[in-house]
Amino acid sequence: MQSNIFELIDLLVKMSSSKSNIDELKADLDDTLNNISLTEDKLKQIESEMTDDKYFDASSEIVDRNIKISLVKKIQKLNKIKTDLERELDQVKEDERNIHSKIEDIKKEIDEANSYNAIISTSSNNKESFTNMLASENERITDLLAKKEDFDASYSKIQKKVEYLSNSLLEVNDKIEKETDRLNEIDHNLSNIKAYIDFDAKEDDEKEYLSVKNDLELLINHRDQITNDPVYIASLIKEHIANDDKDNVEKEFNHLIEIVKEIPYMSLENNEIEVEMKKLDDELRNYDSEISQKDYQTLDAVFIEDRILYLEDSIKNNKDLIRSLTDKKGKLEYENEVISEKIYRSEVQIKNINKSLSDYDEYDYECGELSKSVVQAANNKLVEEKNNISEITANYRSDLVKNINEIKIIDDQLTYFNNEVVNKESELDELNKKLALNTSSKNILEEEKDKLALEKINSKINSLKFREEFNKSLSEILEEFEMLNSSLEFVDKKTRVQRNLRSLLGDEVTPLEEIIPFQEPEIKSDEVELPTEEKVEDEPHGFMVPDEKINETSQIQVEEVNEIPQITDEELKNNEPKEEKLRVVEIIPISDTVTEKEPEKDFMVNDFQDDDYVDFESAISEVGEK
Repeated sequence: MQSNIFELIDLLVKMSSSKSNIDELKADLDDTLNNISLTEDKLKQIESEMTDDKYFDASSEIVDRNIKISLVKKIQKLNKIKTDLERELDQVKEDERNIHSKIEDIKKEIDEANSYNAIISTSSNNKESFTNMLASENERITDLLAKKEDFDASYSKIQKKVEYLSNSLLEVNDKIEKETDRLNEIDHNLSNIKAYIDFDAKEDDEKEYLSVKNDLELLINHRDQITNDPVYIASLIKEHIANDDKDNVEKEFNHLIEIVKEIPYMSLENNEIEVEMKKLDDELRNYDSEISQKDYQTLDAVFIEDRILYLEDSIKNNKDLIRSLTDKKGKLEYENEVISEKIYRSEVQIKNINKSLSDYDEYDYECGELSKSVVQAANNKLVEEKNNISEITANYRSDLVKNINEIKIIDDQLTYFNNEVVNKESELDELNKKLALNTSSKNILEEEKDKLALEKINSKINSLKFREEFNKSLSEILEEFEMLNSSLEFVDKKTRVQRNLRSLLGDEVTPLEEIIPFQEPEIKSDEVELPTEEKVEDEPHGFMVPDEKINETSQIQVEEVNEIPQITDEELKNNEPKEEKLRVVEIIPISDTVTEKEPEKDFMVNDFQDDDYVDFESAISEVGEK
C-alpha cells in the first residue's frame, strides 16, 4: 500500500518538473529558518530599544530651562523700559499740545495785527501820531513773528522727540512680542517630552528596522519557496507516512496536488488533452499564416512621401494666396491714391468756399453794387455747397481709413503665409533628403513581438505534450490516493505487533505487553547503532524467529519468554484467521549491544506496511524453513 502511495507522490513530483534536491532543500531550509529566528530576534531587539527614553536629549532640556529664566528676566526688563517710555511719551505729547496751542494763539494775534495794519495803512493821514502808531504796530508784528519762530523751533524739536519715543516704544513692544513668543515656545517644549527627541537618531533606527524587516520578509518568502517545492512536500508526505500521521499525509498530498495544478495543462483530464492540442495546432497554424503575410518593412518612407505631397500642395496654395493678397493690396493702394487726390481737391474747394464766405461777410453793402439779399442768397448757396463737399470728403476719409486698415491686415497675412512657405519649403527639403537616403529596413520590434507570441504558443504545445506523457490525471491520482489512504492502517507499533502475532498464533496467545513490555530502542553513546527499517529493506520478507546465530543474551531472554506455545501444521491450519489475507511481518534479532538489564529489547518487529496482504500459504512458501 505504501509503495503505491509513494509511486503517486513520485509521479506528482515528475509532473511538477521540479529539479530540486531534497538534501539541499533541507539544508537550505535549516539555514533559512535559523536566519529567520536570528532576524526576528534582531527585529524584536530593535523594536524594544526604539523608545522615547533612548532618543531623549536631556542637555537640550537643561539649555531650554536656562533660556526660559533668561527670557523671563529680559521680558521683565523690557516691560519696565516700556512703562518708562510710555510715561515720558505722554509727558512730551502734553508739552507738544501746549506749544501747539501757543503757536496757534500767536498766529491768530499776528493775523489780527496784519489785518488791522492793512486797514490803517490805506489811510492818507500823515499826522505824526498816526505814523508812530503804524510804526509801533509794525514793531509789534515783528516781535510776534520772532516769538512764533521760537515756538516753531521748540515745536519741531518736541515733535522729533515724540517720534523718537514712539519708535523706541514700537521697538520695545516688538522685542517683548518676540521674546514672549520664544518663551511660549520653550514652555511648550518643556511641557512636551517629544520636543527633545533626537529625530535623526530615531530616523536611523527606523531605517535599520525597516531594513531588517525587509530582510525578514525576504527570508520568509525564501522559506515559503522551499516548503512549497514539490520535492520537499513529497519528502514531507513520506515522513508523515512513516510517522503514521494520517491527517498531515492527506493535507500535504492535497497541497502537492494544488501546486501541480498551477502548472499549465496539468489539471486537464486525459480525454481533454487531444481537444486542447487541436486548439493549439489551429492557433499555431493561423498564426503562421498571419505571420507569413507580413514583410515587417518599415512604413516611414510611405509617410514621408505622403507628407511631401501635402507640403508641395500646401506651398502652392499659400503662394496662390500670397499672389491674390498682393494683387488686392495693390488695388487698395491705387484706390487710396485716387481717394487722396479727391480729398485734396475737396479740401481745396472747401478752402475756396471759406474764402468766399469770408468775403461775403465783409461785403460793404453801402458802397457795393450788390444788394444784401443777393449777397445773402449767394452766401447760402456757398454754405450748402460746402456742407455737401464736406460730407463727401468725410466719406472719402472713411474709405481711406478702411483701406489703410485692410492693407495692414493684408500685410500681416502676407507675413504669415510667407513664413509658412519658408517653413514648409525647409521641411520639404529635409524630407526629400531623408527620402533620398532612406533604405528598406525591417520593423524589428514588430517582428520580435510576433516571435515572442509564436514562442508562447510553442511553449503551450510543449507543456501540453509534457502533460500527455502522464497516463494519470490529477483527479485520478487524488482518487487513487484517497482509496489507498483509506485502506492504509495508521496504528502504533505495539498494536501492530499484537495484531500480527494474533493473526499468526491465534486468539489464545498471551498479550504481547504481558510478555515483553514494548519500548523504543535507545542508542547510547557506547553502543552500536541499531538497524533501522531502511537498513533491512532488502531482507527477505516473512515471519522470522530467532535462529542459532542469536547471541547468548538474546537466547537467555527468549527462554524467559518461552511461554509461546509450539505450533504444529495442524494447529496452524485450525487457527488460521478468517481473513483470506495476512499482514507479513519480520522479527529481527537485536545486536549484541543489548544488555541483560533490558530484556524487552531482545528483538524488534518490522511491519512492512508498504507490502500487500498475501494469503497464508503464499506467506509460508515465501518464508520457507524460516
